[in-house]
Amino acid sequence: MISVCVPAFQASSFIGNLIGDLRRQIFSNFIVLISNDGADEQTAMAFNESASDDKRFKMYSGARRGWVDNCNFLLSLVDTEYFCIMPHDDRINENYLYDLYKKLNTNRDYVAAYCSVETFGLKSEKRSIEDLNGEQVARIFAFLGQPYQGGPWRALTRSSCIDQGLRMPSNEFDGFQADLAYVLQLVVWGPLLKIEEAHYRRWIREDRGSVTAGWRKWPFQRTAAAWVAHTVDCWRIIDASEMSFSVKRNILAALVVRLLDHVIRHEGEEDLTPVGDRLTIGLLSIISFMEQVHSPYPTEQREEFDYEGALFDLTKLQVIERSFNIVRRLSSTLESNFGKNIALALLDAQALPGLSALQTSGHLPVYTNIRREVISRRSSRKLRSVALKMMDDEEYLKAARVLDKAGEIDPGSYKVALTASKNYEMLWDIKKSLTLARRAMELRPSDSKLVDSVARLERLLKRQKR
Repeated sequence: MISVCVPAFQASSFIGNLIGDLRRQIFSNFIVLISNDGADEQTAMAFNESASDDKRFKMYSGARRGWVDNCNFLLSLVDTEYFCIMPHDDRINENYLYDLYKKLNTNRDYVAAYCSVETFGLKSEKRSIEDLNGEQVARIFAFLGQPYQGGPWRALTRSSCIDQGLRMPSNEFDGFQADLAYVLQLVVWGPLLKIEEAHYRRWIREDRGSVTAGWRKWPFQRTAAAWVAHTVDCWRIIDASEMSFSVKRNILAALVVRLLDHVIRHEGEEDLTPVGDRLTIGLLSIISFMEQVHSPYPTEQREEFDYEGALFDLTKLQVIERSFNIVRRLSSTLESNFGKNIALALLDAQALPGLSALQTSGHLPVYTNIRREVISRRSSRKLRSVALKMMDDEEYLKAARVLDKAGEIDPGSYKVALTASKNYEMLWDIKKSLTLARRAMELRPSDSKLVDSVARLERLLKRQKR
């Protein structure tokens, strides 16, 4: 049996259409749970007119919950093998439940089944999301890299997912994009099946009663802050999974790029925010996000999660071109240090030939400086890798020469300075080891372990002088 969960709010003018669609389903083994948020009398009257003679339909009226808690309330009522969420103003054709049930019931390894969605109202188009049926990491990257991510929110889903804790996450921005975070939970837990037919029709509204229409009217800065809150919700889902630390770090990179992309591409009504300001707010959004995801981690792990380091992993993702286009379009803002650092990370992942786009876009000085810094960073990282191998082989003198060269090429590298400090301590050159440790501490003052190392080296140097 299937539970159809219908969160309703002031739905008197259209809930009758949805009830009619459900009553016409060729699959009949279902119940419909409708939550009348705020106990609206007009909605209750429309329900009685449309479904009072059908015992499969039940309405629950109560205090105002908001759309996220209203959905979660309905999930708490489900006691059938399958369920789906169906907003009060959408439409379905007569095969919707049957085709999804047939697909999911015969493929026991899948957690949910969904179909393409056709929109009507403000926009008329077919929306679809692909490739959610592969291995876990591939599913996650496929989900994060596609534009229309909300379709599977309406999927026919196994109720065992509710037992695992499947819920809509709330945030301080009216549950902004909570449906996408909900889908991400499903994608993390298991593969999803898709049927190509667009059995589902979503109404894109522009009136005040629509939650998403309200989001589109927000000022640009509020929307950016809402995307940060939603991205934190997504990260918590990833962080709670059992994936390895390195895999989570790659997914973090995808989340950072997705955040920046959505903030810059915001298409709010009558929004006139200048392009340069959009990038600035986008970069500040990344800082806000990373500060929030840093907090649960010890210092040694936090440095691995810094936004710039994560962005270097973009070579493993399918979003490089889109990320690079963001920087290319907004390259006039790269004179700021922070903007340049973000660009360096993106452009280094894209590889040096991609920098030619900056050169041809009329920003030759910026291009020249960035190209020089990218080359320096790459060379420095390669030399450090060679030195680490030498240190493993206890060839500390050779490693010292290599690390000195890496330090000349990229004097701003924390990792090179720290590695060189450790190497010179092995050579018992405490004075130079201390100098390099202090340089590393200037580059990363929040590293408490490094503070302790500097204090220890200072004590050793005093003993040597005696």
